[in-house]
Amino acid sequence: MFKKIFSKLSLPISLVVFMALSSQATIPIGPIPITGQTLAVGLIASLASLPVGLLTIAFYILFGAIGIPVFANAHAGLGVIFGLSGGYIWGFSSIC
Repeated sequence: MFKKIFSKLSLPISLVVFMALSSQATIPIGPIPITGQTLAVGLIASLASLPVGLLTIAFYILFGAIGIPVFANAHAGLGVIFGLSGGYIWGFSSIC
């Protein structure tokens, strides 16, 4: 049973790591930077299935909410999710 759960979660968690690394490539323009995370979300939406894509975005938001620095410029927390760039983060789920 554990092996089955691990195999289903390994791809979304790997994609979260890809998104987190992509979000660190930033061009600081004003309060909301241009990041590679948008490219990562587009690739995930194009290459992964809908359940995997949605689970990846859900894990990404969850990891950032609990304090793991996955967002741009290694930021994390509820302040980022509900701040200026929070709309982009929530909007990622509609892309997948």
